[in-house]
Amino acid sequence: MSEPFIQRITKEALALLPQKHYEGPIVLISDVATFSQHAAVLRNEPILGFDTESKPTFRSGDRHPVSLMQLATQSAVYLLQVSNPGVLLAATALLSNPAQRKVGIAIHDDIKALSELQRFEAKGFVELAQITRKLGIVNTGLRNLTAIILKIRISKSAQMSDWSSTQLSPSQKLYAATDAWAAREIYRKLSALGHV
Repeated sequence: MSEPFIQRITKEALALLPQKHYEGPIVLISDVATFSQHAAVLRNEPILGFDTESKPTFRSGDRHPVSLMQLATQSAVYLLQVSNPGVLLAATALLSNPAQRKVGIAIHDDIKALSELQRFEAKGFVELAQITRKLGIVNTGLRNLTAIILKIRISKSAQMSDWSSTQLSPSQKLYAATDAWAAREIYRKLSALGHV
């Protein structure tokens, strides 16, 4: 029987954890041709860390469409610029594959936002917050779950940057890749402990 996780983590305790980020290859996919080059790897991955990014809004009621979708595999993180409609259309087979787990946090909102750009039938998605709430964890945001489950701290410094830009900065790429990687690592840890 594994040791139970703490229910919540304070800002002070979070600050004491070692900061980590994704350290592997990051592949930016901005067109269908590039997606096609990597499609086989993405199709054959049984567990994909999943997240999306949108340009931030600073006024109540404003909302921007999804600009980026992140998919983390065992060997790389792929950043798909879904503002190019062809890229999202090419990726819908992955999003509709029930045999492939896409794991993330607040995925209902991500799926809804993506489906506003391109209709698809969402299958194989796993909500990490749902699993961790059943374990008694109260803080179920990605940063908190990464701290509670993986015992590391991830940076949220690039969160409010302009994701609609076609030229993403190195810090944006690293931030986006880290979020999808962390979701996959959390799922793998929970799976190894018999919680999924």
